[in-house]
Amino acid sequence: MNSNLIRFFRPIIFVGVPSALLLGYLSIFAQPTYETETQIVIRENGQGSGMQIPGINASLLGGAGGLSYEEGLILQQYLESAAFAEKAANELDLVEHFSEPRQDRFRTLSEAPTREALRRYIRRVVRVQTSSDSGIVVIRVRAFTPEFSQKLTDFVLAESERRINELNRRMVDAKTSSANRELQASEERVQSIRQEVLALQMEHGMVDPAREIAARFDHISSLDRRLVEVRSRIGVKSSFMQENSSELRRLRSEVEALENQRDEEVRRALEGTGENNIADLLRTYENLQQQKELALSSYAASFAMAEQAKMEASRQEKFILVISPTHLPEEPVFPQTGIHFLIGFLVILFGYSIGRLVWATVQDHTV
Repeated sequence: MNSNLIRFFRPIIFVGVPSALLLGYLSIFAQPTYETETQIVIRENGQGSGMQIPGINASLLGGAGGLSYEEGLILQQYLESAAFAEKAANELDLVEHFSEPRQDRFRTLSEAPTREALRRYIRRVVRVQTSSDSGIVVIRVRAFTPEFSQKLTDFVLAESERRINELNRRMVDAKTSSANRELQASEERVQSIRQEVLALQMEHGMVDPAREIAARFDHISSLDRRLVEVRSRIGVKSSFMQENSSELRRLRSEVEALENQRDEEVRRALEGTGENNIADLLRTYENLQQQKELALSSYAASFAMAEQAKMEASRQEKFILVISPTHLPEEPVFPQTGIHFLIGFLVILFGYSIGRLVWATVQDHTV
C-alpha cells in the first residue's frame, strides 16, 4: 500500500509542485518586461559594388562600401563592454529602474552592483546581434516599462553613433597626421628661406640684387658707349678745329664728367668687402632663390598630399543608418503566462521522465 501511494504521489511531487511554483511566479511575482527593437547598418562613403540586403534599396545603403560587418562587430563589442554599461548607468537612472521591482528578485539588479555584475546584467537587457551576411546590427532592449525601454534604446543608438564618429576621427587622424606633419615642415622651410632672402635684401639695400646689379652694369655700359661716342667726336673735330676751341673744351669736359660718373657707378657696384663681393652676393642670392623654388614646390606637393589624404579618409568615413526606428512597445514580451507555463511544464515533465528512466536503469543494474 505504501509503495502504491509513493508511486501515486511521486509525479505530483516532482512535477506538480515545480509546475505550481512556476505558475505562481509567472502569475504573481514576475515583473512585466517590454522590448524595443531597432535595426541599423553602418554605411561607408566609399564607392564600389558590395552586398545587398533583401528588401532594401542598395542605393540607400551607398552600394559597395555601405556595409561593414567588421565595424558592426566592433560596435557590438563596445555595447557589450563594461565601459558602455558604466556610461549608461551614469547618464540614465538605470540601476534604480532595474533594481526597483522588489518582488521579482530573480530578474532584478542589485542596488549596488559591482562593475562586472553591471556589465553582465546590461548584456542581458541589451542584446546585440550582427549579421555576417547583410551587416545589419539588430539591437533589442528590454526594460520593466515601455518608456524606459525606448529611452534606453535611444541612448544605445546615440552611443553607437558617438562611437562610430570617434572611430572616424581616429582614422582621419591616422591617415592625415603624416601628411600634415610633412606639410607643416614644408611651410616652415618656406618661411625660413623667405626670412633669409629678406635679411639679405635688407643688408644690401636691394629688393632683387641680381636685377639691380644687372641694371647698374647696364648703366655703366651705356656710359661707356657715351664715352666712345664723345671721344670719337673729339677725334673728328680735332682734325679741323683748334685745340683751345670752345667746342673741344666742352667735349673734353663732358668726357671728364662721364668718366667721373662711370668711376662712381663702378665704385658703387663694387663696394663692399672682398674682391668677390658681387659674385658672392649673386651666388648667395641665386642659391636662396633656388632653395625657395624647391621649398615652394615641396610645399605644393605636401599640400596636395594632405588634401588627398583628407579626401581618402572622407571616402572611408562610416556612419549609422537606422533601418528600423525605435518605437514604444505596447505589450510585454515577458511573462506570457500561458505560453511560458506550458514551456516550463514540458521542461519539468521531460526532466522528470529522464530522471525516471535513469533511476529505472540504475535499479535494473543493481538487481
